[in-house]
Amino acid sequence: MVFAWGLYQSFWNLSAANLASDEPTYVGAGWQYVHGIFTANREHPPTAKYLMGFAQIVLGEGYESARIMTAAVALLGGVVLWLWLRSEIGWMGALIPVSLWLLLPRGDGSGEPKLDRFAILEPYMVFFAILAMALAWQWRRGRGYVFLVASGVAMGLSVTSKVSTAILVPVFLVLILAGGKARVRLLGSLAFGVSLAATTILVYLPMGIRSAVAYMLDFQIQHANAGHLIALNGVRYEHSPWWANLWFAYSGMGMLVTLIIALGLVAAYFAKPRDLVGFLAIALLVLLFFYLVIAKVALGQYYYVWVWLLLALAGIGIVSLIDQAGARVGRRVLRFSGVTMLVLAVTSALWLSVVIAQTRPSGVALIEGRLASLGVNSGEILIEGDIGASKPYIGARTAASAEVPIVAIAVGELIRFPMDSRVTAYLLANPEGYEVVNLDELTLYVFPAPTVIAGR
Repeated sequence: MVFAWGLYQSFWNLSAANLASDEPTYVGAGWQYVHGIFTANREHPPTAKYLMGFAQIVLGEGYESARIMTAAVALLGGVVLWLWLRSEIGWMGALIPVSLWLLLPRGDGSGEPKLDRFAILEPYMVFFAILAMALAWQWRRGRGYVFLVASGVAMGLSVTSKVSTAILVPVFLVLILAGGKARVRLLGSLAFGVSLAATTILVYLPMGIRSAVAYMLDFQIQHANAGHLIALNGVRYEHSPWWANLWFAYSGMGMLVTLIIALGLVAAYFAKPRDLVGFLAIALLVLLFFYLVIAKVALGQYYYVWVWLLLALAGIGIVSLIDQAGARVGRRVLRFSGVTMLVLAVTSALWLSVVIAQTRPSGVALIEGRLASLGVNSGEILIEGDIGASKPYIGARTAASAEVPIVAIAVGELIRFPMDSRVTAYLLANPEGYEVVNLDELTLYVFPAPTVIAGR
């Protein structure tokens, strides 16, 4: 039931939502990479884009194929999580954290409420991190060094999908070095470290290791120093405040899911197995420290890298509440609390399922069709504010400025990018000179003839 529902949420109506801002870049880069061209998007590592490119070879060029691959990767993350946790908390108990991961909202607060239905890098980075941690844990439970080698490979694929999870490497070393004989710790560290390094080198070889890594590091340093414009609760920030990722997480998941996580984490503090809870908690704290204290840039999808740990811990906490033996009043209250949290989770999952079913193209994706219905089949369109990824929809018709003849103005969210004062003045001074069309979150001003707003 859980995985069938997860299949629905992952793949149903997958192509309907508008393209996210970075999707054209990643999808296009992936297509180029599998054809031996490595000039695009060198500011991020290549593994996720390799996989998007492979998906396009198999399923056809375009963003739909890359989205299918991304959704499949997120679903596989749930499978790995279940296979990992079933030996720790039982196969039925393991379905609870897995259901939280597969079925609850985790959007960016501004559109489609499930980030892994888009062709972005984070789902790949997270899947391989889950796989790496699960494999390392098997070694911890007494299985062979091959599991540490496989863990290192998976971690290499995570870091080369997006570099942020490199901060987790010390967590693996702590796990390996925490107990056992010196020889076991040494061999374990070598098995993990060598396989991680070898995987990273092999993945980067086609791009040119030295130049690609140097370019990526230089870009990321400049990006961090320059900052990135964001809007939080209607306020514009040039440099992200420390709490920005927490705000994006709350906006993307909603109050109900946030409440489930908060209560589940409290229960997880008392849950068993203690060593597993500790391993997940340490990884979570390391990532939170990086994103809240060290990182200087915050975007709506960044919290995705650590939310799976929150959900896994919350799920383990819920299991511990439900798994109360005996008839004492206190135990009945705990069981009731756990069941109530599950009911709330199901409610949130049902809401998300309805949203997925109702998803359709919106805003910028409708501009061309609406203009055509008004008889405006040609001419340039001026963009004001943030209207989302516009190039795939109106790229060839985008006006360079207000100083050229235009047939329409598309106005989106103005917090980050305020409207040109000349455009505002013109619209106020000529209220009869255009038709106003509302397209979801956008406002479209359509002129009866090509119009110059501001002369040179």
